Amino acid sequence: MKPLIIRTRSRLFLSILILSGCTNSTRESIETLHEGSFIVKAKFVDGRRNGRSEMYDSAGHLSGVLNYRNDSLSGICIHYFLNGVVSDSVMFINDKPQGYWKHYDQNGDLRYITYYYYGLQFGPEISYYKDRILKSFNFLNFEREPIVECSYNTHGNLDSIEKFDLKVVLREKEKNGLPVVELFAYLPQIPLAKQSYSIGLADKNHVPQKLCDIAGTNFLIDTVLKAPPPGFHFYLKCDVEAGGGFSKTHMIEMEKVESQVEK
Repeated sequence: MKPLIIRTRSRLFLSILILSGCTNSTRESIETLHEGSFIVKAKFVDGRRNGRSEMYDSAGHLSGVLNYRNDSLSGICIHYFLNGVVSDSVMFINDKPQGYWKHYDQNGDLRYITYYYYGLQFGPEISYYKDRILKSFNFLNFEREPIVECSYNTHGNLDSIEKFDLKVVLREKEKNGLPVVELFAYLPQIPLAKQSYSIGLADKNHVPQKLCDIAGTNFLIDTVLKAPPPGFHFYLKCDVEAGGGFSKTHMIEMEKVESQVEK
């Protein structure tokens, strides 16, 4: 939601004339705005906020530096504590947070990280002890429910995995007259652990046969596979290894498939 802007027009105009057969004029200005209890110095181009905006509190302390493009938040946005230390930072694209949102304490220590995908929070949720030592890791699905929960000891080593649910959605479809299966699954990446994901087939006796490894760092897979032979079903497997001899295997067999045939 964009705040109500009341402009106190103390402007600095820069007129740029571009000659290319005809004359175009671009009007730039630095304006002082009142947004709630903050005073903002913002750059405008042809009436739209573009570039760097600086937020100050009523005492004149710098509270944030935001970047705009055509009136939308686009670029790195940073907020500050009263002592001038960064309190949080995140990238925005068209008014939506994108990527890791990092939060710090007043000493500048990283304490908390969340992840956003075009405004939607999902994936990693990480907290830290002091000195950037890992404390906990959660992985959220698109409904913001934790499907992975891990804890770390005070040395930052993986201590336990309290929860690890491999969430998979399968849908039967037809493509060019052939039966296919649409597969969607989350691929949580646990910090300071080695993980390998694979997909394969299992028969009615649950004997697995690996088809291929799954690589990537996008935290999910969304693909189309050939329908399995009669009597077989897909499985998704994740092997986790960490320091201190920690080793665990998580596997889900996908025997239930939603029918969504498209002809």
